[in-house]
Amino acid sequence: MKIRRTETLLILGMLFITNMPRDAAARQDDAAARQDAVAARQDDVAARQDDVAALVAKYRADAIRMREHIHQNPELSNREFKTAALVADHLTALGIEIRTDVAHTGVVGVLEGGRPGPVVAVRADMDALPSLEVGTVGYTIGPAFAAVDHFTIKVRGKQAHGARPEEGIDPVVMASEIVLALQTIRSRTLSPLEPSVVTVGIVRGGERFNIIPREVHLEGTVRTYNPEVRDTVERRMASILEGITAAYDGTFALDYDRGTPSVINDPALSREMAGYLAGAPGVEQVLELPPTMGGEDFAYFANVVPGFFYRLGTTRPGQPSGGLHTPTMTADSESVTVGMRVMTHLVLEFLNARAPRSNP
Repeated sequence: MKIRRTETLLILGMLFITNMPRDAAARQDDAAARQDAVAARQDDVAARQDDVAALVAKYRADAIRMREHIHQNPELSNREFKTAALVADHLTALGIEIRTDVAHTGVVGVLEGGRPGPVVAVRADMDALPSLEVGTVGYTIGPAFAAVDHFTIKVRGKQAHGARPEEGIDPVVMASEIVLALQTIRSRTLSPLEPSVVTVGIVRGGERFNIIPREVHLEGTVRTYNPEVRDTVERRMASILEGITAAYDGTFALDYDRGTPSVINDPALSREMAGYLAGAPGVEQVLELPPTMGGEDFAYFANVVPGFFYRLGTTRPGQPSGGLHTPTMTADSESVTVGMRVMTHLVLEFLNARAPRSNP
């Protein structure tokens, strides 16, 4: 009988398996079982994705309408009473237990699962990343957002006529020197390798063009990651104010408010979630992003339990858009559906990876 090469390989393979030692055969069985488990898991993931896609398609229009309603009826921070009521009413209609008035206007929904396992908190944020196109998600491992501080300075002098400056103490001149001197904290006091920002965003003083005012108002923000750098900036700011105002016989008042701490994404959780992002439906590109000097109160969660903050692209390909917090920012409504699918995918994958497994 003539045996073709393919048949010879098949017979040899069968003979080799049959005559393997028992422990080698057991390892082969284990490997096959693992392959079967991987295949079954892939089938489960695909089935879940199909279910999620169907639900997203069903509720897509409702979600977009809600998003548009919120943006057409904006409310200031900690005054989002109507927005909170909208969210609470919607969750209640879904049969989800809610807690309201959390940190002023926050709403928490509690969904109890039907099986034992871990707990996951999902925190929704209204900010987005307009510089990325729809279908793109970004994440950062470790330090992601800076700590945010807010300072207010009153520089006080003595009012006088602009034609007789010798009779006054000019807070405008003092404030001008202070604004410039504050920048030396970043350039001359701190290491150039330490990320930090000192920005004066408001300078307000005077009522008449020919009068030296009594007071000038300065207001701004400080961004840092290192707590020691945060301490140094506040200390040097006070020293600069004291030195400049004393040189002109003026005075000052400094109100330095430490706001949200820095957001540090848990490294292990971030790497796990990054893997899930790559397989999330609707995601065309996953980017690992550098840390930003922007701030996020998600830090209050991530400082207590392992957290992962990711960012969703909102710009339609080819569509120009301004940056975040600008009047020219344009977000594509289709990003809502991508966000729904991605967030649901991450939660389901996280919980499924930690679900109790029955022994075969």
